[in-house]
Amino acid sequence: MKITFPAAVNFLLFMIMVIVLSSSPLLAQSNKYTRSVERYTVPNVSLINQDGKKVQLTSLLNGERP
Repeated sequence: MKITFPAAVNFLLFMIMVIVLSSSPLLAQSNKYTRSVERYTVPNVSLINQDGKKVQLTSLLNGERP
């Protein structure tokens, strides 16, 4: 079986890519952090904005602005 030069180069590049990607830290699982999900009920309290007007907290949280 005769292997041509371009085929050998392609094979070596492929093997190098496999080694690099398999040792990537992005693929390794990290157990540093755990995720938890909680649900909270926000009370509907009145706040005073910068103009001195009363606004409801829930309307601010459910609004379109950040």
